[in-house]
Order: sequence, then structure tokens, then C-alpha cells
Amino acid sequence: MTGHTEVTFDGFVHADGGTLCDGRGRPLVMRGVGLGNWLLPEGYMWGFPREAPQAPREIEALIAEL
Repeated sequence: MTGHTEVTFDGFVHADGGTLCDGRGRPLVMRGVGLGNWLLPEGYMWGFPREAPQAPREIEALIAEL
């Protein structure tokens, strides 16, 4: 079968001091994107003036009132 790669277990990811390491003890680089709060609009995102609602709940309340 072409493209088949044998999978082996070399150990667990672990911390060595302040570094994350793979099962063989090599430094492990984690890459990703943080999407925390990406659905929570804030006033600066909408270009609201400072006296307008800024927090997500304040913006929701304003929309509900409208």
C-alpha cells in the first residue's frame, strides 16, 4: 500500500523545565490560532464613541432596546 506510514509510540508529550518536549525529549513547537471571544463584539470593533455601549452585554441591550 503506497503512502502508508508505520505509527510508533515514542512516549508522551511532557514538560522539561519550561519547555514542552515530545516523547523522545525533543522540543515540541505548538502552533495554532486563538479564537477566544471572537464572537463577542466590543464597542471599538464597531467604531462606537467612548460614551456609547462598549461591553458585549451593553451592545446586546442596546440592540434589544432598538
